[in-house]
Amino acid sequence: MIKDLKILGVGGSPRKNGNTDLLLDSFLKGAESAGAKTGKVLLKDYSIEPCIGCEGCRKTGTCTRFHDGMSLLYPEIEAAKGAYPWLSHLQLQCNCPDEGLH
Repeated sequence: MIKDLKILGVGGSPRKNGNTDLLLDSFLKGAESAGAKTGKVLLKDYSIEPCIGCEGCRKTGTCTRFHDGMSLLYPEIEAAKGAYPWLSHLQLQCNCPDEGLH
């Protein structure tokens, strides 16, 4: 059921209220009107270190090397139902999510 669905919108643009942000807001508003619970994070508001491929996260499920903004985001990401990349911003385009890495 959609009412049990939790959707987390992740904005990767460095510009607040830019086109990417407006599109994300529109999507989340539509999901809310259908009964889903939504949340939104803007990555520009977090200090996140780049993945160095140490693979420590393969054992724990979270990054063991850095205690940065991702540590705050892990609970939000885990509470959401799946991850569906769509129109990803350049700053979100790296192989880390595909590899399961931070």
